[in-house]
Amino acid sequence: MQLADYHATVRKESEEKFRQLEERLRKRLEEVEQRYEVQVQKLSTERLLAQSDDELLRCRHKIESQELVIHRLQEDLKRAPTPDQLATLEKTIVRLKEEIETLKAKLSRAKEFHTPTMQHFETLEWKIRELETRLQLVSQLVLVFFFFCMFALYVCFVCMFVVVVVV
Repeated sequence: MQLADYHATVRKESEEKFRQLEERLRKRLEEVEQRYEVQVQKLSTERLLAQSDDELLRCRHKIESQELVIHRLQEDLKRAPTPDQLATLEKTIVRLKEEIETLKAKLSRAKEFHTPTMQHFETLEWKIRELETRLQLVSQLVLVFFFFCMFALYVCFVCMFVVVVVV
């Protein structure tokens, strides 16, 4: 019976040591899991901060780009013709058209009374061509300035809207 008691004692001691070991391992595992959770939370927070910093930098870059575009467009608007200048250009166009018509009429009369070989006739034709060229150029400039002004105003309003929305 002593041997049976010895085995029972050894078994109880072994089971007790096993329980103690199991308990220590469980506590150690819980500590490791807690440290793991803390580390995961820390890394997650750092990642979110880095992403928000990147997002902030991108937004700042966009705002700076929009401000630069607005500044350039404002400079272009300062150089664009004023409504008074546009009106003056339109008056010049009308005057040049009338001058062309007058010169055409003079040319018609000159053709009736003079031969085509005369230098006066060639001078009138040259003046008419020059005036027509100048008229086309001024007309194109007026249209270009008008559309440029309209586009610049549109872009300014869009940029201001974007800046307001972003800010």
